[in-house]
Amino acid sequence: MSWPNCARRRLSAFLLTLSYSRALWLEFFFDQTLENFLLGHVHAFAAWGGASRTILYDNLKSVVLERRGDAIHFHPRLLELSAHYHFAARPCRPARGNEKGRVERAIQYARGSFFAARSFTTLADFNRQALQGRETIAQQRPWPGDDSRSVAQVFEEEQAHLLPLPAHPLSCDLMRPAQADKTLCVRFDLNDYSVPPQALGRTLTLVASPTTVRLLDDYGAAELAAALREALDHDTPRLSSVAFILTRRHRQPQRRAPLPVNLSRRPDLENLTVSNPSLEAYDELSQDPQDPEDER
Repeated sequence: MSWPNCARRRLSAFLLTLSYSRALWLEFFFDQTLENFLLGHVHAFAAWGGASRTILYDNLKSVVLERRGDAIHFHPRLLELSAHYHFAARPCRPARGNEKGRVERAIQYARGSFFAARSFTTLADFNRQALQGRETIAQQRPWPGDDSRSVAQVFEEEQAHLLPLPAHPLSCDLMRPAQADKTLCVRFDLNDYSVPPQALGRTLTLVASPTTVRLLDDYGAAELAAALREALDHDTPRLSSVAFILTRRHRQPQRRAPLPVNLSRRPDLENLTVSNPSLEAYDELSQDPQDPEDER
């Protein structure tokens, strides 16, 4: 069903389940962007009061950029997430669907027990229903290991073994370069956002959370160009990679130019030269006189 002046949007579901208790987190988003993928983790960990020690993933692009045998090139933003919450990411082996059977069964459970024939008005309303269904239905279902106990009861045991949460959640805001068009608007997510006239022709930084969109000019053209070069050098020419590099460079402490040394009181030091010492003396110190190979 459609209404005038309304856009049709697809829904995507993020589902994370704990291997032992089968406690799950289900959340819906308008798209499958990397930022929403990360945000689903952050919300799940907050709801559980801790993070799992290892998370098993399918080989999706939000996790694995490249794989050659056992050599895995992880997405830098996923590495940032795992470092922030101290969990280990482990992708499934290709074409081994049996390795993630528990989450596949959880998806089937969510489709049959929650999603089917359910109506909602907004995305927030749908996620509110998902949270209510998790608490009243999913958590109260029999635990597969012993049907005399519920998932909620077993989760209380597993929760004590989760990793403690950091002091602050990871920021999952979308960040990407943006430029205003001749109408002084920046288009994002099917909406137009106005900018002041002085922003025309300048590279801005668009920052978007699920509730707020901001247009900033924090980095400037030089920083953006450096971030683009680094992304190309690492073969990750994606908007998310450029935003990650900009954020990392922005967080690094600003390097100050070295101050000149005033030698007016010690003019004898102006022409001081230091010769490079011979390293053979250090080699002799590292040799064992009892080892016959060192005497050669």
